[in-house]
Amino acid sequence: MSEDRHLQDSVVISPSPLVERGQGVRFFPLALALTLALAGCSLASEPLPAGPIETGPLAGTALPEAAPPANLPAELPDAATGALIYQQNCATCHGDRGAGDGETAAMVAGQGGEVPALSDPALARSRTPQEWYQVITDGNLPALMPPWNDALTDAQRWDVAYYLYSFSAGPDVLAEGEALYDEDFADTFGPHGEALGLDDPATAAQLSPQDIVDDFLAGADTGLTEDQQWAVAAYMQTFGYSPFLDLQVAEEAASELEGAGSEAGAGAAPPAEESAGEPPAEASPEESASAGFVAGQIVNGSPGGGVPADLTIQLSGITLDDSGQIVEFLTRTTSPDQGGAYRFDDLDFDLEQSAYVVSVVYDGVEFTNGAMIEPGSPSLDLPITIYEHTSDPSVISVDALHFVVTEHPDALVVLQVYVISNHSDKAFVSPEPVSGGRRGSVSFSLPLDAYNVSFQDGQLGGRYVVVGDMIYDTEQVLPGSGSHTIIATYFVPFNGGEDIQVPIFYPTDQVNVLVYEDARVRSDVLSPAGVQVVDNQAYNKYLAQGLSAGDTLSFHVQGAGLSGNLVPVLVAVGGALAVLLAVGAGFASYLRRGGRSEAAAPASTFSAEQESLIRQIADLDDTFEAGRVNRLEYEALRADLKARLAGLFEDET
Repeated sequence: MSEDRHLQDSVVISPSPLVERGQGVRFFPLALALTLALAGCSLASEPLPAGPIETGPLAGTALPEAAPPANLPAELPDAATGALIYQQNCATCHGDRGAGDGETAAMVAGQGGEVPALSDPALARSRTPQEWYQVITDGNLPALMPPWNDALTDAQRWDVAYYLYSFSAGPDVLAEGEALYDEDFADTFGPHGEALGLDDPATAAQLSPQDIVDDFLAGADTGLTEDQQWAVAAYMQTFGYSPFLDLQVAEEAASELEGAGSEAGAGAAPPAEESAGEPPAEASPEESASAGFVAGQIVNGSPGGGVPADLTIQLSGITLDDSGQIVEFLTRTTSPDQGGAYRFDDLDFDLEQSAYVVSVVYDGVEFTNGAMIEPGSPSLDLPITIYEHTSDPSVISVDALHFVVTEHPDALVVLQVYVISNHSDKAFVSPEPVSGGRRGSVSFSLPLDAYNVSFQDGQLGGRYVVVGDMIYDTEQVLPGSGSHTIIATYFVPFNGGEDIQVPIFYPTDQVNVLVYEDARVRSDVLSPAGVQVVDNQAYNKYLAQGLSAGDTLSFHVQGAGLSGNLVPVLVAVGGALAVLLAVGAGFASYLRRGGRSEAAAPASTFSAEQESLIRQIADLDDTFEAGRVNRLEYEALRADLKARLAGLFEDET
C-alpha cells in the first residue's frame, strides 16, 4: 500500500472524526481546549526554561501588533457602502444630504428631539470618525436617536460614519484638496500620509478635520487660505477610508430602495442574473416586505493591484434544512462597477439559520466572504479583498508547530497544529494545481503510520489533498502574521514506545510538544520545559526553536499503557457540551470555506438559547482568529459563554 493511499484509506475506513475501532471516544473537544491553551504562543525570543511551568497563559500571549482596539476600524471603511446604508436607514430623519430635513425630522422635533444638520461644515470639521461611529453605535436617546449596534455590523457603522463627511466636503472639495496636498505636503508627509500614520485606518479614525488642520497644516508656510486648509484636511482624511465621490448615486440608490426593480442608478453595479435561466417568480407582498440587499466593495489588497471589470461575483444563499444538512437555496451572479462596487437586490432576509456568501475567482484563486442573515436587518455588507498571488516559498514561515499527545488503548492520539505567517503582500499558492484545476498553498506532512486522520476544518480529498508523502492545503494563505492555521488529529500505533517523525518544509520559529503526564520524550532537538496544565490535566512540555526548511523533527514518546484516565478527562472537557460546540462551529467554518460543504452538518436539537450561545462562541472564535480581541479577554469571554451553556444542559438533566 502506498503512503498516500494509506492516508486516504484511513478516512474511508473510519470517516467519523477520530473514532478508533468503535470506541466512540471524541477527541476534538479536548483538541479545541488544548489549541486555545497553545494559540498565540510566542517563545521564539526567550531562552528555554529549565524549571517546571505551572498553569497559566503561555508567555508572549498579547494583543497582536496589527490589531486595533474594538472601537477602531479593523479595515479600510468604504463610504460608498455607507451611502447605501445611510439612504435605507438614516435619510428619513437626517435627509438625503444630511441637512436634518428628513420626512420624520419634524415629528422628532415635536417630541422634544433634535436632528442635527450633518452637512454643517462646522459640525463635521469638529467631529472625529470615531465620535460619529460611537454615536451611530450607542445612539443619542435624549435626541430620540436609537442605537444601531444590533441592526448594523461594526464595518457598516464605520462605513456610514465616513459617508457623513461627504455632505460637507464633496468631490470638488476633495479634488481641490488633493491638488494642494500633492503640491505642498506630499514630499513631507508622503503620498498617502505615511509619515503621519494616516494610511492606517485606526490612526486616521481618531483625527477630526480640525485636528488635521491644527496639528499638520496651520503652522506650514504654504500661504494657503483657511478654506484651502479645510480642503486639504478633507483630502487627508481619505487616506484612512475609501471616499464616496458621487452624491447623485446616493439619491438614485434611495429611489431604487423605494421601488424594487427600477433601473439601476449611475455608477451602480449591473443587475444580478439568476443562474437557473428562468425569470424569478413575482414576489408576494409578504416576500417584498422582507426583501433586502447584499452589497460590498471589491478591493485589491496587494499594493499596485487593481480590480478587473470582468470579474464575476457569485452570491450563494445557504441554509440548514430540517435534517440539519447545509443546502443552497439561491445562486446569482453579477459584475462590479468601475469602482469595484457590487450589489444584489430583492433578497429574502426573513430566514432563520441561513447565510449569504459571496465569492470571486481572481487570477485562478477564489476569495470569499459571508455572514449570517439576521431577520429584521435586511442588508449585508460583504466586502471582498482580492490579492495578487505568489508561489515563492520564502514568504512562508511557521510561527509555531504544536503537538499534543494523549494516550488511548494500543495507540497515541496526536493533535498537530501549524500557525503560519505570510510575509509578502500577496496570497501564497502552489505553482501548479494539486487536484484537478485546484492549486494548493502550503504543504505539510504527518507521520507515515498515522491513521484515522481528521481535520478541524476540512478533510482529506476536500480542502486537503494528498500528493505523494505530502498534504497540500487548498485554501490560500493570505498576507499577515499568523494568518493561517492548520489543525490535524490522528492516531499512531503505540506499545510503550513510538517514534514520531515530521518533515519541516518551511522555517519554523518554535516547536511545542505536550505529552500526557505518564509519558516522556527523547529527542536531539527538543528540551524539557516543565509541566503545562490544561483544563486540570497535566502535560510534560518540550520545546525547540529555529528549525530550518529541510530538517526533520524527530522525537520518541516513551510511556506506560493506558492509565484509564483519558475517558473521564474527555467527558469532563467535552461531553454533550463538546458536541454542541462542534455543531456551533460547523456553520461558521462553512462560511469561512466560502460555502463549499464537505460534510453534512448534524441535525440541531438544541433550544433557541442554546443555539444562541453556540453561535456566540463560534463568532468569538472568529473574532479572536482575526486579531480583534486579545487572548486574556478572549479566554475570559469564552469561559463565561461555556459556563452559561453548560448550565443550560445541567438544567435539562
